[in-house]
This record gives sequence, C-alpha cells and structure tokens, in this order.
Amino acid sequence: MGRSVGWMFAFILLLCATPAWSQTKICVDPGHGGDDPGAIGCGLQEATINLDVSLRLRDLLQAAGYQVYMTRSTDTTVSLTGRANYANSNGAARFASIHCNSASVSSATGTETFHATSASSKSIDQANRIQSEMIATWGLANRGVKSANFTVLTATSMPATLSELGFIVNCSVDASYLAQPERRQAAALAHLRALQLSLGDPIGPGTGEARGVVFEDLGVGSDDMSVRLPGATITVVETGQSVQATQPSAAWTLTLPPGNYTLRAQAPGYQSNQRSCTVLANDIAWCSIGLFKEVVEPDPELEPDPEPELEPEPELEPQPDVTELVDEEPDLSQDLWEPFEPSPDGEDVLPDLSPELDTHSEVSEENDVAEATPAPTLSTESACGCSLSKRASSVPWVLLLLPAIFLLRRRGALLIGLGLLALPSPGQAEEPLLQDLELVATGYQAPVLSDSGELLLLGSEDLGRLYLMPSRGGDARLLVEQTRAAYMPEWMPEDAGVALRLPTRPFADEPWLAYELDGQFQGPYSKLAGLAVFQRDDQVVLRLGKVETVLACDDDRYFEPQLSPDGRFVLYSGLSSGLWLMRLDDGRRFSLGQKATQGRFSANGERLVFARVEDDGQALTGSALFLLELEQPEQVFELSTPEGLMPLYPSLDAEGGRIAFSTADAKVYRGQLK
Repeated sequence: MGRSVGWMFAFILLLCATPAWSQTKICVDPGHGGDDPGAIGCGLQEATINLDVSLRLRDLLQAAGYQVYMTRSTDTTVSLTGRANYANSNGAARFASIHCNSASVSSATGTETFHATSASSKSIDQANRIQSEMIATWGLANRGVKSANFTVLTATSMPATLSELGFIVNCSVDASYLAQPERRQAAALAHLRALQLSLGDPIGPGTGEARGVVFEDLGVGSDDMSVRLPGATITVVETGQSVQATQPSAAWTLTLPPGNYTLRAQAPGYQSNQRSCTVLANDIAWCSIGLFKEVVEPDPELEPDPEPELEPEPELEPQPDVTELVDEEPDLSQDLWEPFEPSPDGEDVLPDLSPELDTHSEVSEENDVAEATPAPTLSTESACGCSLSKRASSVPWVLLLLPAIFLLRRRGALLIGLGLLALPSPGQAEEPLLQDLELVATGYQAPVLSDSGELLLLGSEDLGRLYLMPSRGGDARLLVEQTRAAYMPEWMPEDAGVALRLPTRPFADEPWLAYELDGQFQGPYSKLAGLAVFQRDDQVVLRLGKVETVLACDDDRYFEPQLSPDGRFVLYSGLSSGLWLMRLDDGRRFSLGQKATQGRFSANGERLVFARVEDDGQALTGSALFLLELEQPEQVFELSTPEGLMPLYPSLDAEGGRIAFSTADAKVYRGQLK
C-alpha cells in the first residue's frame, strides 16, 4: 500500500499546480449500460462497476486539468458505434474503455488490457502503461496486453484501449476487489497515471498552428477573399519567423508555441498589414490577412495645367413646383415584403426568440471563395422545445431578413434560394434496389464517393490516413495524413478537392481544411454562406449569420450535426436516441432509429443513406443499410445486401444513384441503386 499512498500524495501535490495540459481531451467509456448489464457474478453487475470506476477516473482527470467526455454518466444504453463516433466528433486525444471480465469457470483471475489488432504505437503504449499500472496497484495475475478488434478500438480516430479490470465471477479474489470502493478508486488512479505517462508526464506546452491565406482586401475584409496574393510574406513580429505563401491559393502555415502573436503580411504593390493571432497547443488558428493596393501619390511636377475659366452660363427661368403637377399622392401602403400571416390552424407561429444578447458572439471570419448554395429560411416553430442559445441575437425579425441578405451576396443565387422555400407534396416512393455490387478494395474503411462517382476516399483503421483511388478499384494513393483525416471528409463541388475537419476541434460544418487532389493544402473552405450547424456542450446549434438557435438540447447528448448540401435538412446523432433528421422549413424531426448511425446525404440534396447496427457490448453482431428520399422522409427502405455482410459507412454520389460502403472486416464495396 506504500506505493499507492505515495502516488496519492503526489497526486494531491499535482492538484495544487496549474497543469500545462489543460486543453487535452480524453474520452472515458464505461462499458455496457442500460438494457445491456454486461457480465453478472458474485452479486455484482458489470455495467455498474464500469460506471463507478469511470466516474472516479473522470473526476481525477478533470482535477488534473483534462477535458473529459463521458460516453455515458448514468445507466443508459449506448451503441458501440455511438461511443466511437462521440469520441471522434469531440476530437478526443485518448479513449479509455473500462470493463470487467467474465469466464465460464469461477477460478479465472487477473487483469488484461486490449488495443486494436492494427493499433498505432500510441495505442500500444497506452495499453502497456495501463496494464503495468493496474498490476502494480491491484496485484492480480498479469494476463498481459492483448489485441482484439473490438468496435470501440477500431472505429475511434485516437489511441484507444479497453481495460478488463478483473473477473467478476471470481468471488474470492477479483470480485472482492471490484466490490470495494477503495480498490475502484485505486484502479481509477492507475488509469490516470497511465494516461499521463502515455501522453507525456509532465506534458509540455506543445505547439499549435497558425494558418490562413493572403488576399486582396476589396473593402469587405474576409467576406470576399477571391483575389489571392501568392508570393506574399508573413512574418511573426515577436520572433522574426517568416514564411512565404508560394502556392497559387496563397495559403500559408506557421508552427508556433502557444501564445499571442502579431502577424504581418507583405506583398509587392500592396500596403503591408498585420493582425493579432492566438495560437493554442495542438490546435489550428485561422489568421488570414487582407492587403490593400498601394496608393500612388501624384507627382506635382507632372500635374496638368489648370483649365481656363469658363464664361458663366445665363440664368434659367424658374420652373414650376413639381408638387403642382401631381394630381394625387402615391399609394405607399404596399410594402415590397409580404407580411407574415399565420395559417388558419394556428401552427405557423413565430418562435419565441428572446434570449440574452452575448456581445462576445462572433462568427468565423473564413469564407470559401467558391459559389455556395444559398441558405433557406429558418423553421417557424421549435423542434423540441429548446431555448435559444445565449449567444443568439435578441432581435427575432433578423431571422426573416438574413436569408435574403446572404442570398443577395451570392450572384445569381436568389432565384435558386427562393425555390428552396417550398417543398413539393410527397408521393409514393419506389423501393430502391441495390444492384451490381462489387468488391473494390480491402484493408480500408469509411469510403466516400465523389460527386461524379468515379473516385473514392478511403480511411485507414485509425482514421488518421486518407487515401484516394478510382471507385472501380485500383491503386490507393495516400492523400493526407493527420489526426481524423478520414473522419467524415467531404468532396468539394465537381470533385475539385477534399474538405477535412479540423483535427482536434469539436464537430462543425465550417471552416474546413481544403486540399487539392495532389494533397496540397489549399486553405479554409465553407459550404454554405452564413449558414452552419455545429455541436457545443452536447447540443446541436444552427447558426444563421450571427444568430444561433439550439436545435437539440434535451437529456440526450447530441453530436455530429450535418447540413444537407442545399441547407434544407440537418442530420445529427444522439448517444442514447440514435440518428435524427430535422427539416428546417417546419422544424419537424424524424427519428431514424436508436441504432441508426453513419448517415450521408447525396450532393443533390435528394437522398440520405445510413446504417443500423447491432452489437453485444464489445463487437458488432449485425448491420444493415437504409435509404430515404428527403422529400418523403417518413418512408425508409432497407437495402438488401448479401447474407453475412455487415455494411458500414455508406456514401452516395451526387445524384444518389451509386453507393459505396465498407464492412466490419475492412472490405470496400461499390454498387448501383435503382
């Protein structure tokens, strides 16, 4: 016990210091729960033990300065894919799943720790450290570090482990440890130490990145970055470090320690300009800089001779008062905007939009220079009785004007946008058929079809490497290697490039990291001008201009919000409730099932494909694919796949006529939808 007391004393001293790793995110996963109690033995239930140890670990991690995400904090049911996707969506740096072991014989004993079969070196290191700390703390039989393709280990984008603390059926030894609060606290402390050591103990300040582009300021700042200035030089005023934006997109990157910096940009023929930029550890700060053209002062020696004075013109005769020529006053009672009229049934009522005004609410400055699809009007009724975000504007009528403002900013987009305001009456959809299924790759997961259907993005098992290959098969070429590179990337219009999510930020639709198909970083990218959805504090938030509205905010934890390409629908996940589809024009929500996950829109905004999965608390036991037409979201059709296949990560081409998906054993298929 001396070692445990020593570590406890060191931990108390640690709490008195301000940690340097305060931005590190760790996801703690209490195994099983809800309708899945896990193993039962010696009067104990595994789900209860897992939750108790995990909550203790959460408290220790938070006290040490980490940001902690819990896949569950009560006795609720959460799917395995939901746990992994929740960790991915929040950009966690580590994932630790807590379990108890079981066996058919009561004499089984010991502790073991798992990592994925094709795990990264960091996952293996984390598993080794957890196993070592648990053996030193509990002293049970050392069953070693093992590999297994448990779903929470293979579907996560960060180093991940699964701990089997001891055997719940061994009443004389292991179960007696599991039953004691003191032993459970010691197990939580052992995991804390292991995670600290795996991350680096103590963790230094690390580095972050400042990224951006240099553009010609046309008088509207970053709202229009269409004219790029390749060859510009960006200098850190405080350190003298500089980089040249040599790419045609004028994109640049600086790697810096955390801190506040002044960045100065210079380009021939333009006035230099500077801005402040805050860099955080393991994060990306957007710091684009606009430059005005130099003003050429006229040479006084070259000034033209003054013009000769002209003779004054003769005075004109006075004209009659124009009011005398008007027979009657014009009728100004007709406004250019039609007033809002509620429907006879009283359902179309404007929402109560009276939140507090937060003067610190800001919207990202980065906007894509490409033409974007216009935004629709916001729903006129609340989706789930949620209050508005405290960052929202307190002026309700701004919701009616902002769509028009953003549409008018995009040349030629107004008529298209107005066409989105009304949905046609649904008819009876024909049941789709999946045909011509062919295997095109092995050893990859999470395929994403390009708009044309001719290219595929493929992910590695840890989602840290993104590959590109022809959709009919062939050689896969590494495109980008970075944290979460293969986690829900999207194609830019007309297969022009690939947009990736920020490596460690919570899930959001913008800004993205845009890459060309040769892997060259292009700059920031946004899909819809002025319209975005994102997750904040386990809620889904819609941002229209500077107005924010909470769409999903009840007792569940919501994540992975996606806008349909035309901005009419929002798709998001709940840890306990599964996948939801919301129609923004009327705020109606459609539940796609508690076990639904991994939804993808077609680029034309007409179809949605997703998976429903079954699991046994450790691995998937079955899955199926489903398709719906967004004009008729009430009708969901199952796509028939060969028996024994467990399809996951489906995606569609732009027209929704081709489909690609991977399977639980990392095989990639491509097919046609009729």
